[in-house]
Amino acid sequence: MNSAGLTNGCTGQISAVIFCAKTRTKAAIKNLLGERSVRALIFNLEILMNKFYFTIILSILSFTSIAETRDENEIVWADKEDPVMVSAIKKARSTLKGFLDRYVSNIPNVADYKLKVMIEDANGVEHFWVQPFRPAKNGGFEGILANEPRIVKSVKYGEIVSFNKDMITDWGYVENGKQYGSYTICALFQSMPKDQVEYYRKNHGFQC
Repeated sequence: MNSAGLTNGCTGQISAVIFCAKTRTKAAIKNLLGERSVRALIFNLEILMNKFYFTIILSILSFTSIAETRDENEIVWADKEDPVMVSAIKKARSTLKGFLDRYVSNIPNVADYKLKVMIEDANGVEHFWVQPFRPAKNGGFEGILANEPRIVKSVKYGEIVSFNKDMITDWGYVENGKQYGSYTICALFQSMPKDQVEYYRKNHGFQC
């Protein structure tokens, strides 16, 4: 199956087209290899698929005029002293175990598991979504950085980063089209323009 076949019939915003194509790719792999092999392969496959579809979208954008591309992964912040964010992080960390238990349970109709990670270097602090991710052999985690750094210079968008549980500041997933978790995003909604908040709720399924 070629890339055109994977994206044929996938419509909507760019993020929706990518998710649709990735889902079809996984289904094709299941048919070829069987259900048992999917869990073992999924992390490396998603790394390759994310980069592959990102390349496709770049090609599309080069021929399409888009005034603004908005996605929940673009919502980041750098102020680690903000009391609203401190409260959101505390709530996310107190519920992290339940999220990780759900992550390994392979529940139907649940997708887009992600973790937000605080990374600090000499230039400052930023919080990045990491998606996909997986447990690492050292007891921590590793995954793909899903944001373009604006302050921190020690990491790059799309690279594999390693982190421990103490660096996690949020989590999220999508179930039946609705976003769960993402406490830091909900906190940011309090200071965002109403029309932007409604955009994210309508197009990305946020419940807060």
